[in-house]
Amino acid sequence: MRRNVVTVATDFATPLSDEERDELEVLIESNYPDGTLGGAATCLHGFFTSVISGPLIKPTEWLEVVFGDSYDRKWKNRDQLHRAIDLIMRFNNEIAIGLRSDDFGVLLQQPNDEPETEVRADEWCRGYIVGMSLRSEEWKPAIEDDEISPFISPIVAIADPEETGLDKYLSVRKHYDEALALLPSSAVSIYNWWRERFKSEGKKAPQLRTTPKISPNAPCPCGSGKKYKRCCSPNRAT
Repeated sequence: MRRNVVTVATDFATPLSDEERDELEVLIESNYPDGTLGGAATCLHGFFTSVISGPLIKPTEWLEVVFGDSYDRKWKNRDQLHRAIDLIMRFNNEIAIGLRSDDFGVLLQQPNDEPETEVRADEWCRGYIVGMSLRSEEWKPAIEDDEISPFISPIVAIADPEETGLDKYLSVRKHYDEALALLPSSAVSIYNWWRERFKSEGKKAPQLRTTPKISPNAPCPCGSGKKYKRCCSPNRAT
């Protein structure tokens, strides 16, 4: 007997809600508690801002940073993995769209989730640096460029103030807030710098896609070895 399978396609252009960000954090932390990025959405936001801005990094590479090495075997709950991949793809696209708009915002952290506490960007900046480290050699021209290096400086300073010797300076809340205020425009400036660099070198800049273009019969980008239609495709049969 033939069965009709009803599926619901994921809208990869829809930004994550606060509840979905919380869900993503829980999924990552419960399955990859010792990860480089942790599960904090603020850190993931900084990471993707960096990955999207700079040299091309394939999803097969950054997925292992987010979910852990060999995550396709280590995540025991396949439904949770599929859900996490759906959420992370939408999060990635949300950030990419934001970088191309005039109102890009940095996702900040609020200690203890208390409204009266001062917001911080430490996790966001550390995530950004992790993204840079995936192509550290290719980022060197940006770091050494007099035009763009001033935009990288506040990110590096907040990420590791002791390493930059600015720990005492940034311990003053006024100075920290001044550096924090520079982050959104810095991120957009760095993104635009890379776009111009790709053009001048005759390279094709990474293109934004609102939905992944993956052949149903192609190997799944999660690295499971299965066909995409049988693994992480939103239209997979259940």
